[in-house]
Amino acid sequence: ESSVAIQDDMSEESKESAALLFIHELVHQLFGNLIYPAWWKYVWLKEGLAQYFHYYIGNQ
Repeated sequence: ESSVAIQDDMSEESKESAALLFIHELVHQLFGNLIYPAWWKYVWLKEGLAQYFHYYIGNQ
């Protein structure tokens, strides 16, 4: 919880890192818990999509 909490006294780099971690974990909730692959061989999509959106949204 403290890893994703953004506080005023944090550096800009720390704020960005916390925001990206929040995005990553939020995508895990969607593509890992709510929408789950039908077969175990597709479980890699859970982490793959989390990484993709982490970088995609982070570069916006």
